[in-house]
Parts: sequence; structure tokens; C-alpha cells
Amino acid sequence: MIRCLRETDFSLCLFIVDTKTKSRPIGSGVKPKMKKYKNLIIGLAFLIIALAALLLVKPLNFFFPTQEVELSGNANFGNLLPGVLFIQEVTMKKEYLEEVEVYLGKTNETAIQSNTLLLANETGTVFYSKRFTSEEIIKADYYPFKLKKPVRAGVGKKVFVCLASFDGNPSNCLSIPLNTTSKFGKFVVARIQNDDIPATLANPREVSPMEGSIGIRTHETNAAFLNGPAIVVCIIILLLTITIILSTQILRLLRSFTVKPEYFFVGTAAVFGLIFLFMTPPFQTPDEPAHFYRAYEISELNLSRIPDEVPVAVKQTATTCERMKFKSWEKFSQKDMAALKSIRLDSRQRTYVESVNYTLPYLPQALGIAIGKLFSSVPVIYLYWARFFNLITAIFLIFLAIRITPVQKWIFALLGVMPMTVSQMASVSYDAPTIGLSLLLIALIVKFTFTGNERLTTKSIVTLFILTLLLACTKPPYFLISMAFFIVPVSKAGSMKKYLLIATGLLVTCVLVSQFSTQVVTGVRSLLVQETRAAVAVSSITATPGPAVTATPAGVSAAQVQDAPGKAGLPREPADTNKNPAVQTGTAPEQGAANPDPGTVVSDRSARNLYNAREQKDFILRNPARYLEILITTVVKFSGLYLTSFVGLFGWNDTGLPGFMVFLYLLLLFVALLVDRNGSIRIRWHQKLILFAIFLVCLAIIETGLYLYSNLVGAKYIIGVQGRYFIPLAPLLLLMFFPAGPAGFLNRMFSKTDPGSRKAKKPVKKTVTRESQDLSRFQTYYLPWFLLPVVLFELIYALIMVINRFYIVLV
Repeated sequence: MIRCLRETDFSLCLFIVDTKTKSRPIGSGVKPKMKKYKNLIIGLAFLIIALAALLLVKPLNFFFPTQEVELSGNANFGNLLPGVLFIQEVTMKKEYLEEVEVYLGKTNETAIQSNTLLLANETGTVFYSKRFTSEEIIKADYYPFKLKKPVRAGVGKKVFVCLASFDGNPSNCLSIPLNTTSKFGKFVVARIQNDDIPATLANPREVSPMEGSIGIRTHETNAAFLNGPAIVVCIIILLLTITIILSTQILRLLRSFTVKPEYFFVGTAAVFGLIFLFMTPPFQTPDEPAHFYRAYEISELNLSRIPDEVPVAVKQTATTCERMKFKSWEKFSQKDMAALKSIRLDSRQRTYVESVNYTLPYLPQALGIAIGKLFSSVPVIYLYWARFFNLITAIFLIFLAIRITPVQKWIFALLGVMPMTVSQMASVSYDAPTIGLSLLLIALIVKFTFTGNERLTTKSIVTLFILTLLLACTKPPYFLISMAFFIVPVSKAGSMKKYLLIATGLLVTCVLVSQFSTQVVTGVRSLLVQETRAAVAVSSITATPGPAVTATPAGVSAAQVQDAPGKAGLPREPADTNKNPAVQTGTAPEQGAANPDPGTVVSDRSARNLYNAREQKDFILRNPARYLEILITTVVKFSGLYLTSFVGLFGWNDTGLPGFMVFLYLLLLFVALLVDRNGSIRIRWHQKLILFAIFLVCLAIIETGLYLYSNLVGAKYIIGVQGRYFIPLAPLLLLMFFPAGPAGFLNRMFSKTDPGSRKAKKPVKKTVTRESQDLSRFQTYYLPWFLLPVVLFELIYALIMVINRFYIVLV
């Protein structure tokens, strides 16, 4: 009896304990401790792995060298002849040598040539050698030769950079630049003895000393491991480790701050826009001289380009830096800026120019120039005022677009802070207001479509027409964006008749404004200036003759020596098309004409004479299927180039972001596309098809326009299209993916519900609501802090590339 009672009491005790500790199973005391130190364990593991990786892969001095031969204004190219050893002496300024960069260009021939680079010390001992072919030289630029580990040469010691070619002939050798005034070190040429380069280096014979130095950069450091870049990487690793360890506290802190997309855009674009504005040398963005001429004419209230002229000082300022176009060895210095500031304005002395045939997109720049005239008589100062007003106008327009759109606010913000967009906003180009107006018009139409059930008011319709007219006056064919009005439900207009009347009015008005007015102005100008133009001294805007202009060696084409990103290359001038893989197949008589140098600008009439828009149009009409094939083949072939110039291509299209940076920003857009959702808004399939059709039509018009006016008749590819032309159209394409299909997976990733409860019908509804709340919380609190580091990294990287392209900065 007593035994039974004890068992009952024991069972009762177990039951009571079990009910009170049901949520704390056996062994649960260990898990809270593990969870408590989970972030610490992950952070320390990351630190160990990152430091181990740093030991195996040491960072490079990516951008700024320790020493560099000054080639600006004094570069004379010569061929790397076979059987000859080129020996450049380098005096070390630091203890260790990490990397050597050599400027190499390419000749006309396509034959493969074998070459060798060697590095030797004062005793003639070779400590580095690399064999490379001419196929690896894609464009004229500095090519890196990275040592496996830093070599201790010693401060003040001599290192010899040796270049040799083993085959080829004088017509297909690589070319190297020589600055005859450089004091970088001795440069000699010696005959190779018995094909033995080390023996020739140890005991050179038939030596011919040369004046100056060849184009070389060296990356040196005072420590074998803890150099400058390694220290920066270590600091970044340490900061990431601390972030991981304190992630719980950091996330709690971030939730106390709400960063809206529009303010994220304004702050980032304003800061980096101003930096790009001042760091980009004058007139070193595409066609900036022509844009500046037109803005200056408008500042004088010359709205019709009659006459098309500016003061001589303005043109002289714009052409002073012509030597830097397409030549990566040409740099900008304080001496150049002093020369620009010495040019003073004299409005009485005027000269003819060919500016851009638009007015509205240059009103902000013209206002900046007008204000600049009140404070200075130096034309280069007017350029910076024009850039500044162009920047703040574009920022204001894109800010309004982000505020107005009910969907994809972060997509609009990311497009606004993209390196290519910021670079254009910080220039005098009309691309800045074009991008701003396009995004604003798309945002307005999206607002009409998805905000509320009320009908369109007269004020809304008038606003839509005003934006459409402004865009039509800015740059065709972007006025076709107004046809996105067809995604607006008919019920918003009140009746089908009113709906069609609005759509037809938008289209007709755009066509009349963008086409008819241009034809009228052109006709009036031709009548007024036909008899007076002959009396005007017309001088084409070409580079000032000098050593840099005549620096191309015999047998070396300027088209081959010019800089172009990627293997496909981006022709600077239409005449470069038959030097490009885009082989011309037309029969126009102009095709036999000699191609002008790519350094000349489009305004030169001799370049335009190579193309016949009427014959090109006839070719398209006679061969529509063939032209469609050309169009598709061009887009496929140059897709990589389009993406690079969409995200970031600077200077005169000669400095592009590397592929991994382009991919990273496109990935960032994709991530923002996935998480930027609004549960109450869905875009139907017919609306997505309308947006996609508008995008395709605009793309075809852009490609066809370049094909008509900048390509030879019947060319196999369309040359000259750049990815920045598609920035205003990007939201049309991205809206097709809203809401994105993979967002459901992302919802589940941020959901805190039990996956097993999804099988039941009622819990699923609760789970969807909870998931939406979790994703909305991520969008509101965490997404900005996820996007900001990547955006800053992209912009800083782009800025360093611009600085490295235009300035000599030694570390």
C-alpha cells in the first residue's frame, strides 16, 4: 500500500514537472548558451578564414602606383622589333617590388606575335619572367605584370625591366611609348645574342642608348606583407568581424532609423555628384564641348542657333584638352588648369561651331553659365556652373519620381545613384535631364495606374501632357514612354472615348513637338545662313598639333591605339566601323574613302560625308528581314558592352568598370527587385506586355538612328550605341518583373512561422500575412543598410578609376 502510494505520488510529481517545463525539454539549458555566443563564434570563424585567405591571396595595388613615367603631351610610339632587347632602368624608391605595369599598344596586323618581359636586379639575375602574345593586348593601355610575392630589391637599388619580341615583322609588332624628356631612368636598346636574353642582359653588346623612358608604372612597398592595401583589407575584415559579433545589437539599432529611398538617393547623388563634378577634368565626358556650346548660346538667348557661334575664348577653352580624348596616357594637371584659367572671355571675337540641335535640355546649364558670368570672365568657370545646375536639376527630377511612384522606389533610387547616371548628372550632357524626365513620367503613369480608384482629374491630365511635352523637347525617342499610358485602366478616364482621346493626344503632340518643330528650325536656319556661311571661317574642332598628336608610330593605326573597354570595343567615331569586327558590306561609294582619325569629333563634316542616311534607309526598306537580323545580332554581340556602359563607362568612353563591378550592381538591382513589393498592387500580364513593347520600340529606334547616321550603308553591325541610352527605359523593363516570382522564397526566408503549419489551410493565410509583415520590415529597416555599402563601394571604385585615368597620383 505504501509502495503504491509512493509510485502514485512520483507519477504525479513527474506530471506536474512535465506540464510546467513543457517548453523546456531536457538539454535545453545548453542551447540558450550556444545561442548567446553564436554571433561571437561566427565572427571569430570569419576572422580566421579571412586572415588565412589574406595570407594566400595578397591584395594588389589596384590603382595608384609608386612611380610612373609621365607620358602626357610627350608620348612618341615605337615598334617592339624582334631580335632587340629593350632595357629600362628603374631606381627603387621603396624596399619591395610588387608589380610592374607597361604601356603596350597594338598595330594594324592581326598576326600573333610572341613577346617576353623580364625583371632583373643590378647583378643581372632574372627574378621574374613572363611570356605573352599580341592576342592578350586588347587595347592600348597599361598591362600589369604581377610578381608571385614581393621581391626585396632595396631602396635606391636598380631594377631592369626588359622587353623582347621573338617573331613577327615591323608591321605587326607591339608598340611602346617613349617620353624623351622623362628622367625615370636610363633606357637602352641592345641586340639579342644567340636568342639568349639573360646572357645579353649580363653582357650587352651593340647597345644604343636612348633619350627618355618608356611607359612604365611600378608598385612598391616598404613591407613584404603589411603594405598599404593589405592594411586596408585587414581593417575591413576587422570591421566586418565586429559587425557580425554585434549583429543583434546593430539590427536593433537600425530598426530605430527609417531611411526612405528618396532621401537615400538625394544624399548619395549629391555627395558623389559634386565629387565627380570637380574630379572629372573639363570636357572629358562624351561630346561635352558640343553640349557646352549649345548651353552657352542659350545663355545669350540664342534659342534657334542662328547664328551658330560662340566667343573664340569659349571654343579655345573647349579645345584645350582635346589631346586627352581617347588617349589614356594623357593626363590632366595643375598646369593645364592654370592654362584654362588664363583664357579670358571677349564677346566681340566670335567663331562658328556646330552645337546640338536642342534647346530645352540645356536650360539648367544655360542658367548656370548666366550666373557664372556675373562673377567671372573665365569660360572654364562657366563649365562648372553649368555642371552644377545640371546636377541639381537631375537630382530634383529623380527625387520627385521616387516620391511619386507607388512601386519600385528602390529601383528608381538605384538607377539614380548608378555610377553612369551620377557621371552624366555631373556633366553638361543633356542625358541628365532626359533621365530625370523619363523616370518622372514613368512614375506618374504608374501612380495613375495603381493609386486609388478615383478618376483622372484635369490637373492630372495636364501634368501628364506637360511632362510628355518636356520629354519630347529633350531627346527622341523617349517621348514614346508616354504610351505607357495604355497600362492605365479605362475606368480611370471615365469612358473609352476620353481614354483614347488622351492617348491619341499624347502621341500626336509628341510627334509634332519632337519632329515638326525640329524640321521647321532646320529649314529656317538653312535659308538664313546659306549665303552667310561661306563668309564664316569654319574651322573643324580638332586636337592642337603637338607631340602627342603625332605620337602614333609608323604602321600603327590610331583606331588600334585608342582605348576601348572590352574585347568588342566601342568606336569613338563612326569612321572606325570598318576597323571594328563590324565589317562593312555596303556598296555606297563613300565606303572606299579613307577613314578619319578617331580623335576628330563628329562635328567635322568630312566624317559625316562617309554616311548616307537616305541610302541606308533604302537598304533597310529593301531588306527588312536582313535588317532585323542585323539588329538582333548587334544586341547579342555587344550585350557585354551595353551592360558596361549602362552601369559605368567614363571619360570619352575609354574607362569602364571591370566586369565584376558591373555584375555586382546588376545583382544589386535584382535583389532590390525581389524585395521591393507592395501587396496591394499587381501588374497584369497585358500591362507588362505593353511596357515591354514600348521598351523594344524605343530600343529599335535608337539602334536604327545610329545605323542611319553613323554607320556605312549595309554594315553588318550597328556601331556606336551605348548602354547609357537605355537608362531612361530601364524602369519599363524592370516593371515587368513586379511582383517578382522568386519573392515568395524570399518571404519564407524572412518568415518566422513554422514550416509544418503551411500544410493546413487556415494557418497558410496567417503565414502569408506574417511573411508580408516580415518582408515589409526588411524593406523598411534593413534594405537601405544592405544597399548602402554596395552603392558606396561602386561609386568609390568608379571615382578612383576616374582619378587614375585623368591624374597621376603616386603612393
